[in-house]
Amino acid sequence: LYVPPLGTLPPEALRGWLRRLLGRDRAAALVRAYRAAMPGQPGGNALLAILGDAIFRLPVLRLAEAHGAAHVFRLDYA
Repeated sequence: LYVPPLGTLPPEALRGWLRRLLGRDRAAALVRAYRAAMPGQPGGNALLAILGDAIFRLPVLRLAEAHGAAHVFRLDYA
């Protein structure tokens, strides 16, 4: 998200948000899936990736789908 204070949030703060949003079991499954897709990354990075997808990626994809034939690009970095 490129907001430095988010990098210092305790992971439990983001986990609590996910639990309230999805319920305990679904939140835990989501975190496991992101961690599996991000091997070697600190656990907090998975939580930040979830937050970024929820705030930016998913709304953009929904907007593009609503417009029909829209081109959407995804850039990854290593």
